[in-house]
Amino acid sequence: MYPANSRSTPLRLIVFDCDGTLVDSQPLIARTMAAAFEAHDLTPPSPAETSAIIGMDLAAGIDVLLPAASNDDPHAIATTYREIFKRFFAEPGGVPRPFEGMMDVLKRVDGGANLLGVCTGRSRGSLDPILALNGLEDRFVTLQTGDRHPGKPHPAMLETALAEAGVMAARALMIGDATFDMEMSRNANVHAIGVTWGSHGAEALRATGAARTVDTVDALEQAIFRWLADTP
Repeated sequence: MYPANSRSTPLRLIVFDCDGTLVDSQPLIARTMAAAFEAHDLTPPSPAETSAIIGMDLAAGIDVLLPAASNDDPHAIATTYREIFKRFFAEPGGVPRPFEGMMDVLKRVDGGANLLGVCTGRSRGSLDPILALNGLEDRFVTLQTGDRHPGKPHPAMLETALAEAGVMAARALMIGDATFDMEMSRNANVHAIGVTWGSHGAEALRATGAARTVDTVDALEQAIFRWLADTP
C-alpha cells in the first residue's frame, strides 16, 4: 500500500541500493560468481573483479567479467549463478546481513514525511527473502528490482519509485555504493550520496554524480539528516 500525499508537509523519499549499501552481500556474491564460472569450466574472477560489477544487470556484468575472446553465453552463466546463489543462500548463515548500524539508521530516518525505498539490480525473488529474514519487509514503501526494469544506470527503476511514492525528484535522495547508482541518480535528476564500503571508491562515486561520499554508517546518518534539513 502506497502513501497518499495529503500531508501539509510534502513527502520525501530516501532510496537505498541493496548489495554493498544496505547489506554485506559481497562475499556471498563473489563466492557464487566464482562457482558459476567454475561450473562452466572458466577461470573465476577475483572478488575485486566481481565487486566492481555488482549493481549491473547480472548477464551484462558477467559479460564484462568474461575474457574478451570468450564465446561463452553470459545469460547461461547467469542462470547457473542464480541456481548456485539459491543453494548458498539456504545454507546456515547464508542470508546477507545489514551492515552494522544500518538497521538503526533506517529506524531513525523513517517516519513522518520521510519514506524509504529500495532500487537494486537483483531480482524481486532474491530481494524479498533478504528483507524478510532481516525484519525489513515492512520498512520500504517501494521496491524496484532489476528483473522489472532496464539495468542501472537507466533511470527507470528510480523514476518508478518516485511515481509509486508520490514524490518529486527534487525531494528524493539515492544512496548507493556503485557508480551505476550515481549515474542512475543523475539520469533521474535525484540527489545522490555515495557510500565507500561497497563496490567503488569515493573518487569514482563523485565523478559519476555523488553530491557527497561517506565512509561510515554514522557519517551516512549525518549526511541524510543534513539533506533532510536542506529539503524541508
